[in-house]
Amino acid sequence: MSSYRNWSPYSGSYAPITYFRGVPIELTTILVAMHVLAMVATATVLGLFPAALPKWQSWVCFFASNYLGSGHYWTLLTYPFYHNILTDHIFFAIEMLMFFWFGREVERYIGRRAYATLYLLLIVVQPLAMMALKPLAGLTAGSLAGSGMILFGVGVAFATIYPTAQFFGVIAAKWIVWIFLSIFTVYFLAHREWPGLVQFWVIAAASYGFIRNAGVGAGNGLMDWLDNARMEREERKLRARAEAYHRQVKREEASVDSVLEKISRSGLASLDAEEHEVLQRARRKLMQQDRPR
Repeated sequence: MSSYRNWSPYSGSYAPITYFRGVPIELTTILVAMHVLAMVATATVLGLFPAALPKWQSWVCFFASNYLGSGHYWTLLTYPFYHNILTDHIFFAIEMLMFFWFGREVERYIGRRAYATLYLLLIVVQPLAMMALKPLAGLTAGSLAGSGMILFGVGVAFATIYPTAQFFGVIAAKWIVWIFLSIFTVYFLAHREWPGLVQFWVIAAASYGFIRNAGVGAGNGLMDWLDNARMEREERKLRARAEAYHRQVKREEASVDSVLEKISRSGLASLDAEEHEVLQRARRKLMQQDRPR
């Protein structure tokens, strides 16, 4: 975690999505708002329809043991938005504050498009890893709910970009990450919580690998390569359109020359409707060129 640089300026939008009364609204702001609204939705179910909570959980949370059987494929993306205020308490507010702080810094560094890709990666990598390891003992009953692991992934991204950023003025961000990795690894091992251990390390590896491949560190990474490939495709499309335009211009010029030659031989009355249209198009084009700008 050393020698860092910014990603290519072509990698995404670095400007806020919009402004509200002069306050910039970024993707992180919208994501935090979505999590808060999801928490309110769960609290509403708890308060007004408590008997419906299991059904609500089955529709929002991810269950590795019955993912394919239930047909709830959308839970691959919705599980981070399950927040039970009865169990989360003040930790939900702390999580959202930390996410807002870390997320904005990461988004501003790598750009909104890359940041959205990172967030989606952190969401899907956990359930995919659990399903891949599902045959192993202890992983068949795994489930996912809440965004705590994703927040940790965003924190890893922040520490990868700003490894020497100081917390409380005494400890660097990279050491905070290593402390959390060590403590929770020992915790999961002691409790034999293999799903939690898998999720924790998969999230850390995915976040670190993505940021490094987003150009943070020496040399270009995967995201730079993808961005360069996208720019090359756009350039090829522009060249193809320019060549098609020039071919069309040449065809029109040849048609005009052919019509003028026919007029010189047989007179204007000899032209058919299509040849008259060729002359009209050429006339309109000349008038547009001569029109003062």
